[in-house]
Amino acid sequence: MPCRAIFIIDADPVSRTWLYEAVAAKKSIPIQPFPSVEAIFAEYDMRERGIILMDMNLTHAPAMELLRIVNAEPERFEVIVIDGQPCVEIAVDAMKFGAIDYLVKPVDEIRLFGAIENAVARLQV
Repeated sequence: MPCRAIFIIDADPVSRTWLYEAVAAKKSIPIQPFPSVEAIFAEYDMRERGIILMDMNLTHAPAMELLRIVNAEPERFEVIVIDGQPCVEIAVDAMKFGAIDYLVKPVDEIRLFGAIENAVARLQV
């Protein structure tokens, strides 16, 4: 089943807008930006399939909770974690809970789109 949307979760409006515009310029998949994990829970039906680009500068607990939920049903979502303050411990935790990649801000577009292509391919299987 194909990827239905790309969800961008980032509390920083500048970063969220940059990610949105960068992805929209190269992908025809619908993109939905959210300012927080709580907002995606409130506004989105988590039964759809998609890719989540999630900033870990969000409060750590809600971000890890989203990863736990996504990890419970790995066929629905692929998560790419983005972090403005890289931390090995957070990267390891994110990968343990199902993130498929960990990118550091400022995000390199080649790595970003490589990670997105990998996520799309995994959702096609």
